Amino acid sequence: MAHAPNPQANPVRRSTTRRPAKLQRASIVAKAERSDSADRKAATKRTHDGLPVHSFRSLLADLATVTRNTMAMAAKSRHTFVL
Repeated sequence: MAHAPNPQANPVRRSTTRRPAKLQRASIVAKAERSDSADRKAATKRTHDGLPVHSFRSLLADLATVTRNTMAMAAKSRHTFVL
């Protein structure tokens, strides 16, 4: 059975207020300019909401510390505690 894609099922969302990247620069090979928001994030390492900005590696390192350890003593395994 052939399946034809239904454009109504998953519409492509496009911004009506921003121009495509290729129209924002004089040349498509010219270096893109960073926005003021991007410069602010790079300088402060924080978002406009005050949240920390992560690289992929720092995000993984931060998430690696989020754990829940339930411990039990060998002699009394019914009694547990959380670290």
